[in-house]
Amino acid sequence: MSDRPLEQVRDQVAALTKVARLWARPCRSVHDPVVPALPVIPALKLTDKGLVDVVKFELVPLFGE
Repeated sequence: MSDRPLEQVRDQVAALTKVARLWARPCRSVHDPVVPALPVIPALKLTDKGLVDVVKFELVPLFGE
């Protein structure tokens, strides 16, 4: 997520991906070294209010809050 314009974020991610592939050998074979695929946790959803436990209908505290 970003508050920047889509075009700016797209260009910055593309530049970062290029650098990662040039400098980090393991990143050369990864489809997207900057934004990797994450395992899905069906009970947790990211919303505009934060991370929500959809089973308990509660916000999940982050960083020991």
